[in-house]
Amino acid sequence: VKSLLLVKDLALIDKKNNIPVKAVAEFNERQLRIIREDMPLPELLDEFKEGNYHLAMVRQVKQETNSSTGDEDPIELTGYYCKFLNAVRIMRWMVTLEDILEEILQSEILDESDSVVDNVHRRYRRRVIQIQDVYCGEGRSDLLSLNMLEVVSGWLVDRYTIFSNQYFEKQAREKMIQKNIRHNQMSFDVGPWASFGEILLEKLSGSIRVRQGEFHLFSHEILGLLLPLQ
Repeated sequence: VKSLLLVKDLALIDKKNNIPVKAVAEFNERQLRIIREDMPLPELLDEFKEGNYHLAMVRQVKQETNSSTGDEDPIELTGYYCKFLNAVRIMRWMVTLEDILEEILQSEILDESDSVVDNVHRRYRRRVIQIQDVYCGEGRSDLLSLNMLEVVSGWLVDRYTIFSNQYFEKQAREKMIQKNIRHNQMSFDVGPWASFGEILLEKLSGSIRVRQGEFHLFSHEILGLLLPLQ
């Protein structure tokens, strides 16, 4: 192991120039930490907390038999960083800050980029397809910001009794708002005017109705009358 390359080091390089990897590595001079396999985790965590690097290569400690005692003693090889490497060393693993945090928490840290559930059984993550996404022509939008979420939640509480804290917990209300965000491309052209969203609702004065057999679905009038059963 001679150096370390990151994706951002290669992002701005034109592939037509045929620049060798060595030139990029020497230009960026990324610091590569090489540690012993018997190094305590708290000590490595303290180094990571300094912010200079968040991963390290782990080398195998060479064992040598002591002629006087017959025991195997580890040999300390000088030099931690790759630019000081002059001898061949066996690299066995790579450890990151995330690995140390997983050991402290005793739990796997998973995000949307992980392809497996755990590192032991190598079980692949299944992508769950929601049935409403299959038949819905609207695309999912980004989550609302904290300020926008507070505004929408407050508007629902002030406008409709059903969403008040008496009947609806704040966390449940905010989760419901985030779950129902959709990117809607629908536009309306009614007579000489066209409108979107709230302007359209104001023009129609809350008279939107959808008939389905003998049932009627009302817009905000039903929310104003809807109260939980006591």
